Amino acid sequence: MGFHSFVYGQSENFPSKDTIDFSKYKLEDATGKIVRISDFKGKVVFLDFWFTGCAGCSMFYEQTFRRLKMKYNNQVVFVSISIDKDREKWHRSVASGIYTDSLAVNLYTRGEEEEHKLIQDLGIRYYPALFILDENQVFVSKDENNELRKLEGNKAEQRLLEALLPSEERD
Repeated sequence: MGFHSFVYGQSENFPSKDTIDFSKYKLEDATGKIVRISDFKGKVVFLDFWFTGCAGCSMFYEQTFRRLKMKYNNQVVFVSISIDKDREKWHRSVASGIYTDSLAVNLYTRGEEEEHKLIQDLGIRYYPALFILDENQVFVSKDENNELRKLEGNKAEQRLLEALLPSEERD
């Protein structure tokens, strides 16, 4: 595996469908429990994929993700997914507060890095990779144009507010 691409790139193969079957992807939490994104069906979910050492990932967390979690934590499930190879390195990074914090559901690709099936199926090639799912696990934003990373205009917050609207009220 080795070198991860990071910051402000564009994924080449974002899912063309409005949703994918999140029940088939196993991730691990800090206690070793297996968690699936589908466990959060019925809630709006903000997915943040990152890795230790990613400057863009720490910048996004510091400037946007932390603020959104503080403001919307009661309405949205914030899921922070690390693609680190080493589990202990991931634990240290979570504890450091540089990339995520305890308000998020912190998950790990179990050392599979970019080979994890969820990373492959989402077509993630650059980090941070960001996705917003509505309560039915339909993509509200796939960040295909890096809009969620842009600080001007609070695009991430705008898309999050859109996801909180009933589906019939969305554009």
